Amino acid sequence: MIRKKAAVSHFNPLQITRTALVLLFASPVLAASPSTAAPTATPTPGQLGPVVTTAQRHPTPVDATSRQTYIITSGDLERIGALTAADALRFVPGAIVFQYGPYGSLASASLRGASSLQTLVLIDGQPASEADTGDFDFSSLPVNIIDHIEVVSGGASTLYGSAAMGGVINIITRHPVSAGNLNLAAQVGYQGAFMRALGVTLGGPDVLARVDAQAVSARNSFAYPAYTTLYPAGVRTNSDAETTDMGIALTGHLGAVVANASLHNDTSDLGAPGSVFFASDFARQQRVYQRVNLDLDLPLARGDVDFQMASNGRRLHFFDTTPSFPYDNQANGDGRSASLRTTLELGRSHIVTAGYDTTGAEVTFDQSFVPPTAPLPPACQGATAFDSCRARSASTAWYVQDELHAPGAPLTVSAGLRNQRSQGTQPVSVPSLGAVVDLSKSVNVRANYARAFRTPNLDERYFPGYGSPKLQPEYGATYDIGMRGHSSRSEYTFAYFGQDTTNLIVNVPIDAFGDVAPFNVSRALVRGIETSVTEHVGSFAHTYIAYTDFLRASDMTPGNTQPIRLLYRPTSTSAFSAWIDRESWSYGVDSTYVGRRYANEANTQMLTPYLVTGVHVKKNLNRRLVLTMRVDNIGNNHNAEDPLGYPVVGSAFSVRLSTR
Repeated sequence: MIRKKAAVSHFNPLQITRTALVLLFASPVLAASPSTAAPTATPTPGQLGPVVTTAQRHPTPVDATSRQTYIITSGDLERIGALTAADALRFVPGAIVFQYGPYGSLASASLRGASSLQTLVLIDGQPASEADTGDFDFSSLPVNIIDHIEVVSGGASTLYGSAAMGGVINIITRHPVSAGNLNLAAQVGYQGAFMRALGVTLGGPDVLARVDAQAVSARNSFAYPAYTTLYPAGVRTNSDAETTDMGIALTGHLGAVVANASLHNDTSDLGAPGSVFFASDFARQQRVYQRVNLDLDLPLARGDVDFQMASNGRRLHFFDTTPSFPYDNQANGDGRSASLRTTLELGRSHIVTAGYDTTGAEVTFDQSFVPPTAPLPPACQGATAFDSCRARSASTAWYVQDELHAPGAPLTVSAGLRNQRSQGTQPVSVPSLGAVVDLSKSVNVRANYARAFRTPNLDERYFPGYGSPKLQPEYGATYDIGMRGHSSRSEYTFAYFGQDTTNLIVNVPIDAFGDVAPFNVSRALVRGIETSVTEHVGSFAHTYIAYTDFLRASDMTPGNTQPIRLLYRPTSTSAFSAWIDRESWSYGVDSTYVGRRYANEANTQMLTPYLVTGVHVKKNLNRRLVLTMRVDNIGNNHNAEDPLGYPVVGSAFSVRLSTR
């Protein structure tokens, strides 16, 4: 959605930074760090806020950035009953979500027809994807620690580097605002699902600490019908989930420096039945994520300097006790990142942002079968069957971006350049160019062109028996042109976008036994349109509609005898939400739709479109207690599958009691 244009005649980074700091320490609703603060707003999926940080990598009025940006608030997550952040991303134009079953299962997301590996996920501004797979599992992060999510569509490699080809999803976690805040919640629902959560803020005027904890359990055993002729009916078992999450966030001052630190520990014990085609009744997965982030922000006379460092560790234990094929595997991965950024106002027309990023990753491939002829990283040389070996990667980069806006002029232009060097691949330089033209006080037109890239992950390069150390980065050219406008009761956005990818990494058969290996062989082309409209009726009724049409999503691999659509790219997606807030009552309905898509590279297995609708009623029992009742998937659609072979729970009823 689009808020009315912020009353900023000329962008001053110091003014915006100070505004963000005031919001952080003064607003009882807001809970974000100074470098990632967002304004309070009416919660709406895909909402556009007046100040965002991800689009330009510093606090910026949304009308001053050419990149289409959407905000999902914590209120959105609660209102639509989101169990993971991926549930809310379904309401963002251009987003595609891949959920591999019920709660606890792997959930990933992509933007504008890119793959999930080509969509960068950040936590508090730092890369959060897994060190080995390069993907991000949204089921690994509880929604109760999320303050809001900023989604920036389109290529953003100039500012953020590898994987930002389809866009950037920045998850901003909660930070303490004022001492004494206590939040409690409990929810029960279908299949024994039971959630309990607690959040409390402690401390004084100099240092504040917030503690968030959540535990969820679910049986997730259910019968599912046949899916056309692709597989017969059955019963889903061994799909249970137990998750426990703990987060600690600190906010304080070190002289003039504003410091924020956070530590999140997320554990899960899951049944892992796999696809219904090769289901296992005994496979289990135990996983631990540990995430640490430190942010130091120093305001300057005409800008600011920000330093961040983060560490993301994952311990994964996967085992199957099936006697015919016992399997026990551990995969440990650690990713580290640090960044130094400065934003300065040079004269009245230039805002310059420059920075330095460095990342490092280390993965241990434990008990992986190693064929004698397998290409191996140095630590794996001489390894034999079921030995452990280690692979590492690192990158460094500098970037600069200049934003030009003459006072009173209708045109804002930004131009940037990034140079990145990643271990084992050729250096990459990617430019970007964006423009915003204000046609009136309520309508503007925006356009972008950018080069983008993705470096191969450690699995693709080094996994024993599979990886190829010779892989080079994928390259993409991305562009879009669109508009944003608003009136007294409506807000709307529109964009036409495209992405051309070369050097695409695909899995190519290498022998008669069905083994595959990754190669740079392919080219892909994506074209589409996305739009959203929000209408307000008085102060109590709201509707929101989003629609994306992927006009073209083609695999341009040489030798294809017929047009091939990219795997799992739907023909279209849409979302609808309507809700009424009257006195102590709230009512709402939410729907998401996903069009036809193909489940195999040959385009012979087509998944049918699906529609999922949920309704909710919320009652404020008193000044502190809120009762919420929901029915999700009221059409009992078990075949609302994102990937083929992973049926979902049908209709589910839940009751939630929480504090305000």
